[in-house]
Amino acid sequence: MAKEKFQTVETKKNERIFHYEILGIILFVLTIFTIAKLGVVGKYLMLTVKVLFGDWYFLIVLLTMAYSIRCILIHQKLKISNIRYLGIFLIILALILLSHFTMHKYVRNYSQNYLKLTLSLYFNYFKTNQPSAIVGGGIIGALIFYLFYFLFSEVGVILLSIILCFIGTVFITKKTIKDFVKMVFGFFKRIFKKVKKASNFVQNTIDSYDSSYQIKKIKYHVYPTNNETEYKNASQVAKTKANDLKMILNQLNIFYTQISYLVCRNATMYFISSHYTIQISKIQPYLRKIFNNYLVKYDNVKRELILEVTNDLQMPLRVSEIEKASDEEVCFGIDDRNQFLNLEYDNNKLIVFGKSQQQIGHYFDSIIIGLMHTKQNLNYYFIDLTNTTQLSSSTDPQEINHVINIINERIDKINKAGFSSINKYNSQAKNPEIGEVVIIHGIDKFLNSDAEVDKIKYILQTTNQYGFIYLFSVSSENSYVNQIVNLFDYKLFLDNKLSYSNQVIGFQRFDLINPDYEGYLAYKNIIIRMTILLLQDKEYQSIKK
Repeated sequence: MAKEKFQTVETKKNERIFHYEILGIILFVLTIFTIAKLGVVGKYLMLTVKVLFGDWYFLIVLLTMAYSIRCILIHQKLKISNIRYLGIFLIILALILLSHFTMHKYVRNYSQNYLKLTLSLYFNYFKTNQPSAIVGGGIIGALIFYLFYFLFSEVGVILLSIILCFIGTVFITKKTIKDFVKMVFGFFKRIFKKVKKASNFVQNTIDSYDSSYQIKKIKYHVYPTNNETEYKNASQVAKTKANDLKMILNQLNIFYTQISYLVCRNATMYFISSHYTIQISKIQPYLRKIFNNYLVKYDNVKRELILEVTNDLQMPLRVSEIEKASDEEVCFGIDDRNQFLNLEYDNNKLIVFGKSQQQIGHYFDSIIIGLMHTKQNLNYYFIDLTNTTQLSSSTDPQEINHVINIINERIDKINKAGFSSINKYNSQAKNPEIGEVVIIHGIDKFLNSDAEVDKIKYILQTTNQYGFIYLFSVSSENSYVNQIVNLFDYKLFLDNKLSYSNQVIGFQRFDLINPDYEGYLAYKNIIIRMTILLLQDKEYQSIKK
């Protein structure tokens, strides 16, 4: 009897396994037919599921497939009372409710009987199978949606759906609400720490590779400038003064062919052309009567007497006034002929002399904002050894070694490609190189030995054709600084407090210029008066890194 009973139990167990496997195989085949829409059976199975469950039909199909695989492998009844299964059911219910809003917004434009019209649309969709039809949450979703809609309104349905999602998630995790909230906060806290750690790592990596990275994150605001009124007033004054000059020359019986003038930003230039040499000493007493601050020059080539007269109202060059000529130039001011002064790959080196480190720092900050405002195709390396600027990317003198590495890498890359300049390389390369602007504020603080002088000489002498532009500044003098000054194309003097400034400028008078935003620029054998680029106070205050 015991043996017979054992055989009966074993037989029932085998039958149960067989039943589950058959059920699993049938469900799996049906889901494959449904997903692939195989034949009439697959087509109408898909339509049935879609009409019943709406936009989330594929989730029901996937859950059915998962259940079929479970039947084949586990051979046990699904415990519906399991709290995790209940959580999944609540989340699906919430999703179906929310997805039905699309259908509800559609039907409320045509009828007040929302449910009746919705059901008729579903039956019509089942017949026609229009791909563009709206299905929302399906028939099941519609019934539940309108039950809650009439009880709690639209806002109530949304709140209820959110609550169902929350409770469903709590059930799936098998946590109390308190423990679940703690778990969520702990999860996001860990994620935040990992993201912050990764961000710091990436930032440090980028900074070690490219010290100019932070500059590209600058926020600033440039305000428009209108100098039209000031220019008209200066032009009217210049016209009157030109007539006064004519009267003086006529009175002194000095022959001239023409008197012209050019109104510039901070000075007006008067040009007196004559076939004869005009004796300056003869007209000097009369000039003092009509001009307060002026400088007399003589152009031997054009045989012109030039009067440089400081305007009563002076104006710095603002960022909004810069006119962009190309994508690879650095505007650093405007000259006494109203021409913008630009550094380019051919003339690529400027050194600024001045005792005020803060003034030069403000000047360099303004140049960087100017580059950004005109969207120049240039990268930036700004090393401030004086700690007086806002936009510097480094204050470490050793960063100069990093710049040298960048230079060497570019030279090797261009030379290995068979080219001798960045322009020739970029004309053939798929990924052209971008120009680099290197600013070192306070280079005199770095030059303390012959080895450091050799580094700067290497930078300045070997990179003329490789896409580098340099702006350096000097606030003090020593024997090492004197070894590099002649390597610069342009020398800008903001004051005459350094002995080298007096040596180069000579007769030029610094009392004629505005010390806040003017200077003298030496280029080859020419010395001109220029206005530097300078941010307005409110523009400078708007800078945020």
